[in-house]
Amino acid sequence: MRTILIFPTIPPTVSATIYQIRQQYDPLAPHIRPHLSLVFPFESSLSDAQLTRLIRAMVAKLSPFELTLDHLGTDHHGYFWLRVTTGNLLLTQLHDQLYADANLAPFLRSDLPYHPHLTLGHVAPTAVPAILARLAPLPLKFTTTVTTISAEHILANGDSDEVIRVILTQ
Repeated sequence: MRTILIFPTIPPTVSATIYQIRQQYDPLAPHIRPHLSLVFPFESSLSDAQLTRLIRAMVAKLSPFELTLDHLGTDHHGYFWLRVTTGNLLLTQLHDQLYADANLAPFLRSDLPYHPHLTLGHVAPTAVPAILARLAPLPLKFTTTVTTISAEHILANGDSDEVIRVILTQ
């Protein structure tokens, strides 16, 4: 399994809080650092070299860009996150362009609407309102500059192995 994602640089004033929240509520926290998914996990015969070329082609004209994450969000499945506000449209366009490629199109999850975010946790849906109420006063807002797009292998134990880093250079 692989995925295409962004590992944002989180300012120190916020990173300890995000790591603490994820350690408490996100079962994936021990396996992967905070990230924004562009392409959800997929299994394909596409080689890493081919995937690298595909990502490079998609971002060839893309300069480093800013993202702001500043609103808590949730769904009905017990996930909760920090939503991307500034940069949301650009991430959505990049997501759509990646899935428009014939190599990735079969893996599009049409059952999951794409809303760029950084997952903070996954718990029983009934627990989410109380958790969000506790998190609301915390200083979670941050802005970061995206300079790389990555791809990872998801190892058998669930760990993330970043195998591709495409640097945005425009």
